[in-house]
Amino acid sequence: MGETSIHSGHRERLRQRFISSGFKDFSEHEILEMLLFYSIPRKDTNELSHQLINKFGSLSRIFDANADELSDAGASENTVVFLRLVTKLIQNYVSTKKCEPNQKYTISRLKNKCITTFLTPGMGNFAVSLHNAKNIEVFFETVDTSVEDIDKRLIETTMKYHAVSAVIAIKRDNGVVFPTMDDIDTALRFKNSLSRVNVRLNDFLIVSDKECFSFAEDSETITVFN
Repeated sequence: MGETSIHSGHRERLRQRFISSGFKDFSEHEILEMLLFYSIPRKDTNELSHQLINKFGSLSRIFDANADELSDAGASENTVVFLRLVTKLIQNYVSTKKCEPNQKYTISRLKNKCITTFLTPGMGNFAVSLHNAKNIEVFFETVDTSVEDIDKRLIETTMKYHAVSAVIAIKRDNGVVFPTMDDIDTALRFKNSLSRVNVRLNDFLIVSDKECFSFAEDSETITVFN
């Protein structure tokens, strides 16, 4: 049996696993290996998938990498373009879906939304959700910026959308969502800024790739909103 036949059989088995159950029980390198089928149509993609995972540490960091970093890690020009295309496609999907109209705000819904959004490569480190008097989300945005910049933009954005309340989320890359004193100071800063235009800060969220801490749901940090 030739090398092409061996690779073809392996590719077909991965495809059938995906058709049967999605990415359930797939390792990250197998997900990447299957994606690379579409940029490397005839060669084995297993070695490159391992190489990229070992270099960047995770699939999400591969999608966060720029073209030069991918190229330096051994990806061909065709593969670099393909991976950047996938990244931009994910970003476009999330950005067009994330602010569906007439979604009533609940803490659980927004927590899940922020976890999903921040898992997407390139979606920034802050999220802002604004709500009207009927508690309907009228605006949702993620940005890669500083506390100071968010603070400046809050007033203008809340007035533009006639918001009466807001929730702000911050991404935590180290996986630890328990609040620090800096987090508490940041939440108080946003609360005070919003109060100047009669907008209530409903919650401040700390989001990792698996968890989300809500100030409003915790018996100690809820005092921030008093």
